[in-house]
Amino acid sequence: MDIAYNEGIDDDAVPALLILGKLQYLSLLDTNITMSGVRRLASALDNTGRFAEVEIPSDCEEYLNSTLFSFVDG
Repeated sequence: MDIAYNEGIDDDAVPALLILGKLQYLSLLDTNITMSGVRRLASALDNTGRFAEVEIPSDCEEYLNSTLFSFVDG
């Protein structure tokens, strides 16, 4: 599902997205989903044994990359 470039999508949309039991692809690029929403989505998918390819907003991707590199470089 591609819901990219929709600023109306934020962390409050995560429960509705999780209802989509057959979801295999989700693009959240340029939405207002924060790291909190990404964590909630990832945790729920993991806890239910589901897999989906998810493109996350660039702010979240930058945060994850900087966190990864702080562990690798430290």
